[in-house]
Amino acid sequence: MLPECRPTAFCSTATAILGALEPLTAVLIGLLVFDEPFTTYLAIGIVLILAAVMIIALAQQKKRADSLA
Repeated sequence: MLPECRPTAFCSTATAILGALEPLTAVLIGLLVFDEPFTTYLAIGIVLILAAVMIIALAQQKKRADSLA
């Protein structure tokens, strides 16, 4: 029988961040492997994704800090 696995706040945060960064990995592969052009829209998308990841990480950190207080 497998041991019971209980997700922690850290696990869910790390999963959310890695999932959000997946499109950036696809962009990087597209640029380096398939020689796709780097456009303004691509740069805007990258900035938006990074901002979303920061918001997720900061919200989870605040939630964790509030639960400890």
